[in-house]
Amino acid sequence: MKFDLNKAFPHPVLRYGSDDYPDAEFQVEIQLDRLKGSSSIRLAVEFSLSEDDILEQVEQGRASFVLILECPMTHLRKAYTALEPNFDEVLPAGELRGLVELRPFVVATCAIRDFRAKGWHEDYHGMDSISVAAGAVLAADEPKQYYIDNAEEAPIGSIFVTAAVDAIQDGRWRCNLDGERVEIQLSTTDHGRLTSARRALNGTADAAYLNERHLLAGAAPCVDGSRYASGRLRDASVVSFAEREIG
Repeated sequence: MKFDLNKAFPHPVLRYGSDDYPDAEFQVEIQLDRLKGSSSIRLAVEFSLSEDDILEQVEQGRASFVLILECPMTHLRKAYTALEPNFDEVLPAGELRGLVELRPFVVATCAIRDFRAKGWHEDYHGMDSISVAAGAVLAADEPKQYYIDNAEEAPIGSIFVTAAVDAIQDGRWRCNLDGERVEIQLSTTDHGRLTSARRALNGTADAAYLNERHLLAGAAPCVDGSRYASGRLRDASVVSFAEREIG
């Protein structure tokens, strides 16, 4: 199961880059920490879902939170499911090395008939309800990427997160420092290009390096102390830079 910003679904899905649920959010906070005195890794996950009708499906067991973990270097792929918004998992030493990608979803665990959400976009207001198949995606958050070093120091997660924003024109960007991580906001088209550039290096140490290096180009104008900055993408910035790096 992959996160695809441009994928078309037969039903409304709460996700980045879509206005199916204009006033709702699905966000996931993930921590990867090395256990003290050990090479094992602790994975801590917190799902945050503001859409009450989807949350009700989870509470009634008809849907669940899902986190897919992939580590290309060790060929590890796991799918975690949870009915509670928080869970911890300890991964033995050696299971994670190099690039690690985690993809969060809310997925129907059974067929759901007559599903309706008050938070749907007005385009769906004429629909009384929909039927959702078992395994269908109800919500999706952006993939999170981390790089796990072989050294004994704790692994470092990215300080950056990217977001697709419909209101931003192609070739423009905005940098938001209000959250816990630096958010680089791009147009839907440029965000798709950036995602493709990252995936071309998926599974290599250069992926994490490139992720930090090209996003720093977008964050640099914020160092003057402003909490929010914007500008135009130039040849050496963000998307074009990332595409040149992969040749």
